[in-house]
Amino acid sequence: MVNHPWDMEGTEIPAALDAAEASMQELNRVIEETEGIQSLTGGFIQQEAHSSCRLEGIETGLGNYPEVTLLINACEHAIGELGELPVSSRILKQAHWLMMQSEKGEKKNPGEFRKTQNWVGGKTLKEATYIPPVHEEVPALMSDLEKFIHNEYIGVHPLIRIAIAHYQFFLIQPFVDGNGRAGRLMTLLFLLEYGLIKSPVFPLSRYFEMYTGLYFNSMNRARTHNDLTLWLKVFLEAIRQTAETSCKTLKTTSN
Repeated sequence: MVNHPWDMEGTEIPAALDAAEASMQELNRVIEETEGIQSLTGGFIQQEAHSSCRLEGIETGLGNYPEVTLLINACEHAIGELGELPVSSRILKQAHWLMMQSEKGEKKNPGEFRKTQNWVGGKTLKEATYIPPVHEEVPALMSDLEKFIHNEYIGVHPLIRIAIAHYQFFLIQPFVDGNGRAGRLMTLLFLLEYGLIKSPVFPLSRYFEMYTGLYFNSMNRARTHNDLTLWLKVFLEAIRQTAETSCKTLKTTSN
């Protein structure tokens, strides 16, 4: 459960948080100054979808790869829903249903929380590197996650809150398959909902793909050592670098 106060004092996090926040503020300034920003968002969403799929071992090279197209559709639909709904299990289930409409995905209970035990790593449960909570606990855990992300009385900076939510989703693994893609999409939606970015020109998964080992190992370390410090630093650095890269791309495109 994560819906409780968090104490980040006395860690290395504040400096990393300041740097990430400053980069996002600069990105938002550039977004506001970029003419026709809406016409540019599609390219960034495509980048996000390609990287997010590759992080799950899905081929995205030349040719028609339905998982990428489906994830793009899911991203665009979920972003469109934000004006009407908060980020919630409802939006995530809709997005999951859309992203899992491939021949392989439609057999994985699209749009529904799992009703069986799943695992991470290995071909069987015995070989797993991580076994998530039993499926009976998933609804309560996801409800707790929703409450945490929208709890106005918890004094946690939005970026830290989103980082914790990303990690918690990784632990819960609420769907039979596609949890990585769904969790990274959830993170983009939270950034938009909080107003931390003014446009979805933020392919965060590209950074995670560049540093795949660090991405997964930092979350695994948080789980095995009960210490979020490394994961929070990795997440905040991903935010900073993604914001800076998007700034450069927008400036180049608009010139």
